[in-house]
Amino acid sequence: MCLFDDDALDWEPLQLLDSVSPPIQVVRGYVRDEQTTLEIRKKIMMIEETSVVMDGRRRPVATIKGNAFWFNTFKAIYDADGTVLLFKMRYDWPSFQRRFSCEDEQGRELFRIKRKFKWCGIKLIATIPSTVGDLTLQLTDVDCGHAAKIKDLRSGAVVATISYALWRSDLVLQNREAYTVNVAGGVDLSVIVALCLAWDQAKEDNRQE
Repeated sequence: MCLFDDDALDWEPLQLLDSVSPPIQVVRGYVRDEQTTLEIRKKIMMIEETSVVMDGRRRPVATIKGNAFWFNTFKAIYDADGTVLLFKMRYDWPSFQRRFSCEDEQGRELFRIKRKFKWCGIKLIATIPSTVGDLTLQLTDVDCGHAAKIKDLRSGAVVATISYALWRSDLVLQNREAYTVNVAGGVDLSVIVALCLAWDQAKEDNRQE
């Protein structure tokens, strides 16, 4: 059983992650050579929302658009200006476990995210087609859902970490919650953002069960 612990909601110290080579890239321009910190904020209990993903230097990286009453398209990920669509996260149904197909503007699948069975907690698998075979990233949560790690299953290396914050004073005043994401160099930032959004939805699914 998880007990409430204020310390579990504090920002995690920065974990240094080894760069990935060859890089994991889906969207051109979204792989950085150096480790990058992102912050993903979202409004609580909002019907429609547009939020901007910022990096550690407070520069916009991507824009997330979505609707609370979604049926097919869960979220749409745009560039920093919110004008160029990177991909849509389309709910691939019917499926026993939630699955998202991340597709470009022409409906071509770039990668997919599927929830896998985990006795306690959440496990998500992102499968990215490539010319040398599918690349697979696995997200598993820890700390009662307040944090998660993403591994490259080829090497077993951690390529991203996610921590969740709700009760920070600045977030409470804005009626927001936030995820801080550390991404290794050589890993597509947009894919990690999609995994974080899928994890957030999986937690919401658990609360509704």
